[in-house]
Amino acid sequence: MLPAISRDTLDEVKTTIDISTPLLDEVRRRAKAEGRTVRSSVEEGLRMVLEQHAQRPKRVLRDASIGGGWLTPEYQDKSITQMIHEDYEERIDRTLKSLDDRR
Repeated sequence: MLPAISRDTLDEVKTTIDISTPLLDEVRRRAKAEGRTVRSSVEEGLRMVLEQHAQRPKRVLRDASIGGGWLTPEYQDKSITQMIHEDYEERIDRTLKSLDDRR
């Protein structure tokens, strides 16, 4: 029986990805012209993309909150479960009233 090998002990992992045929053909042409493998070209491209993303400034959203919090006073001290429960009770009451008004 072969010993178990964890991914931590491997330097490389095989995987399958879908690449459009025209793009793969171009990568193959360039790799051949540069005397390298498709694999090394793809790895280089992936490293470049990861590096670019790492260097981008983090997006920080502006504070769009309403002063004093966004909850109206009647909801300030209630849990989300309580708020949902009350909302459903109000909807049921409105629906029942609407049905009664139709009769």
